[in-house]
Amino acid sequence: MSKLIDLIGRLGQQSAQPIGFGALTGRVEAAPTMALIGIASASSVADDLAAVGRDNVDAVVFNSDDTELHIEISRHGEDGAFSDLIWGVFCRYMDNKALEEMVTAGCDFLLAEMDSIPGAVVSHPDVAVILGLEEPADRETASALRALGVAGSWNLADASASTLEDLVEVRRIANSTGGIMVMTAYGGMSGTALSSLRDTGMDALITSLEDHDQVRELAQSIRELPPRRRSESRRIQAAAPRGGE
Repeated sequence: MSKLIDLIGRLGQQSAQPIGFGALTGRVEAAPTMALIGIASASSVADDLAAVGRDNVDAVVFNSDDTELHIEISRHGEDGAFSDLIWGVFCRYMDNKALEEMVTAGCDFLLAEMDSIPGAVVSHPDVAVILGLEEPADRETASALRALGVAGSWNLADASASTLEDLVEVRRIANSTGGIMVMTAYGGMSGTALSSLRDTGMDALITSLEDHDQVRELAQSIRELPPRRRSESRRIQAAAPRGGE
């Protein structure tokens, strides 16, 4: 199972046995209810992670143009610095050979559009496909995506989440695939906007690791979101079995 999907499935869950200062005082910090994914260049990821704070980012996605360089970094990273990093690739195009190289190097997920990846990827047991969509898929396409086991949607629409119409569109795009929901964050987002997106079912935001201040601000805003009400608890919708409806 994808480590990113597993991490998202555990969002909002608090450890039953708090440790450290919280255990002594009886205070337990609320577990984050959204994840933060940083877009990075393989050549600068180590410096960017050090600058923003490793704990502020849950995963990293690399540009596919940087693929060969990243394979070398992931295999021979300084002191195994990336051995525990959840990472994926933003895929403009990938053939089967490149896919296997990425998975061997440790790639956990792909952000891609339908015409940029080989069909074999949807049945690959070791990588999750998060499909980029600018608008909701029609009913037949949505049914096919669910049957093929796509892991979720990457919302490419330019939505500010400022109106109910925005939020309805976010939800409609997510319904095209089921599974997890991710969206790119352009600029800072208020706590109100984050809360509204989170309550549509948004699981993760993607932001550039190069903007260190924005990454830290988003991470702090996510930590400050109120816990979900019980009725809004995170539930990843299972994809339909392959070959089923």
